[in-house]
Amino acid sequence: MKIRKLVLEYDGIIKNFKFSTTFNLIHSYKNSAGKSTLLRFLFYSLGYNIPGTKKVKFQNCNVMCIFDNQYGTLQTKRSNNQIILSINNVEHSRYILPNEESELQSIIWGTNNEWVLKNILGSIYMDQEKGWTLLNRGTVIGSIHFNIEELVLGLSDRDVNDLRAKQQATEVELKKYRQLQNLLDYKKHLNELANDLAFPS
Repeated sequence: MKIRKLVLEYDGIIKNFKFSTTFNLIHSYKNSAGKSTLLRFLFYSLGYNIPGTKKVKFQNCNVMCIFDNQYGTLQTKRSNNQIILSINNVEHSRYILPNEESELQSIIWGTNNEWVLKNILGSIYMDQEKGWTLLNRGTVIGSIHFNIEELVLGLSDRDVNDLRAKQQATEVELKKYRQLQNLLDYKKHLNELANDLAFPS
């Protein structure tokens, strides 16, 4: 995917951001210049449930993003929880978020793989407040989570639902055994205490 342009409209003010197809670096020589807000707007325009910043309420903004992918030139126009998607200047569909987010993301990213769609944002987005501390799993931003194992499963393009079900069943069994072990350890501890008493009951 190559992002070409981002257009923001807020309180009657319109801002245009054009991106190079070869190299982009978002920087400023001072803090609080809007770098994080710009990145958040970019992913918000692609349909993600990105929270606004303290000063800017995203639901009050109209955003448009133009980008290229395998289907041609795509354009998203987002107003609050509704997105209109156009492909090669022809309106393709309307989406209501978050209910139809996965359908929209599958066109944007060019894949139907559930694991990739759930984790692709976490592989490319770093919030400056957390940096890359989540590294391989955790909350990316808002309610969006990332898990490296799920992403790798998605990229390998193999059906591992049976294996994951077995893994979850094994994890439940291990949890039971750990609880039993804790009970046995506690019982042993109580017996040792009783033996140490001068007059055990």
